[in-house]
Amino acid sequence: MNLTARINSDKVEIFDVQTGGIQASHSLPPGEYTGPTISGDVVSVIIKTPYMGDKIRTINIKTGAMISEISM
Repeated sequence: MNLTARINSDKVEIFDVQTGGIQASHSLPPGEYTGPTISGDVVSVIIKTPYMGDKIRTINIKTGAMISEISM
């Protein structure tokens, strides 16, 4: 299975490139999104929130679970 990610509205969708089937989905907080950037099994998204500044959220591409969130 060859996985990649895309931002669709307010969530990150992780899908199989060969079949197009969505394998996992991760909701994002309100804001503007940049990315996703994929490195190995990790997807990173920059979130510009209207209230708390910028954040970088990392998500496991195999499970869709959040690994960490860093405020800048």
